[in-house]
Amino acid sequence: MQRIHEAGKILRVNFHRPPTVRGQASMLAMNENTLKYGFHSVYSTSIHQYVMQLRMAKAMGLMGDCSLSIKQIAESVGYASVPHLTRAFKKVKGVSPGRLRSALER
Repeated sequence: MQRIHEAGKILRVNFHRPPTVRGQASMLAMNENTLKYGFHSVYSTSIHQYVMQLRMAKAMGLMGDCSLSIKQIAESVGYASVPHLTRAFKKVKGVSPGRLRSALER
């Protein structure tokens, strides 16, 4: 269990550039499947979904900072481009980052 919690910590620190499951399993000296199943049992979500949740939480926090462009926010949370952030953001939040920012500015 300690290694599973360490996996969560690694992802929280490196959510913008998370290691692959294989890389993380290697870092923690464990089997990939053991990592995936253990992670799901502890965090009740997949590694991929956990990273997405971390990215969305950080992006939401940055939306209120109007000095940052949507592109800068996308890059800082680990997305290669604005469309990648927009697609993920809409999937999770139901609205595009631009629309959310407009609503926050009102």
